[in-house]
Amino acid sequence: MDIAVYKLVHILGLILLFQSLGAYLFLSLSAEGTVDAPPARMLKIMHGVGLLFLLVGGFGMLAKMSIMWPMPVWVWIKIIAWILLGGAFIHVKKNVDMARFWWILVIVLGALAAYLGGFKPF
Repeated sequence: MDIAVYKLVHILGLILLFQSLGAYLFLSLSAEGTVDAPPARMLKIMHGVGLLFLLVGGFGMLAKMSIMWPMPVWVWIKIIAWILLGGAFIHVKKNVDMARFWWILVIVLGALAAYLGGFKPF
């Protein structure tokens, strides 16, 4: 496949991931919503599909750019950010009081991943 296809899959995963995280965090912060509400199941599915698309698109782009083992440091940092974003649902569900912290952390992790993917500094 062309690198543009992998980039499209990666961006679609990004949209799904951040839309689901934003909606889930908003749901947990609202006074009326609970993290066990019926829309939460749809958001969890979106979250998982987004993570999968990010993984496939990201590693597909790495392969097309001939970045193999050992991977650069920026790739490892993006993998750590991906793991943290993947665990956000679990942490918010277990401790709703931490939703504000995760709201900020999701933005910071997204900005960090965008910077690393765009500039590949190291």
